[in-house]
Amino acid sequence: MSFQIQPDWLPLVGEVVEVRLHDTVVRQGTVDAVTSDNSILWIAADGAHTRTMMERSEGYTMGIIDKQPLASATQNHDDGEAPISAE
Repeated sequence: MSFQIQPDWLPLVGEVVEVRLHDTVVRQGTVDAVTSDNSILWIAADGAHTRTMMERSEGYTMGIIDKQPLASATQNHDDGEAPISAE
């Protein structure tokens, strides 16, 4: 997994992001909404985590989490069985 800081928050709506505050990871989740001026972002509720507002002025940064495909899902199988989907 790699982390890529995203200075423009508007395109992040619907993306899974890692939220950092002063270089410390504080949350991961799906971006629910962003204000038109890019100053405030909401992370959607997930399990025990409630919907959370993050303000750029407080030092929050967002990054997209890039996940590499599982090696076993992309390898050819010689056992005659179809590969298992990673979906």
